Amino acid sequence: MVLASVLAEASLVATKLHTAATVTLEQQYGKIVITKVHLELLAKVPSVNVEAFRKFARVARGKCPLTRLLNVEVTLDIGIVND
Repeated sequence: MVLASVLAEASLVATKLHTAATVTLEQQYGKIVITKVHLELLAKVPSVNVEAFRKFARVARGKCPLTRLLNVEVTLDIGIVND
């Protein structure tokens, strides 16, 4: 949702945004905690080049309230659909 908002601020609309998350859980001090999140994003955004889109995605990751709440390492792989 944050990425859609960041794109809208740039007058862009994604026709496809699909995100999958892999969450790493570890036991620390007798509790299970989230230690890492890896996101895989597949997107189609007409009228934007790959490098510009990557910048928008990084901005959105920094603004994401869930990312800030978890306070863990979040990695991101981006795939662009051109069809």
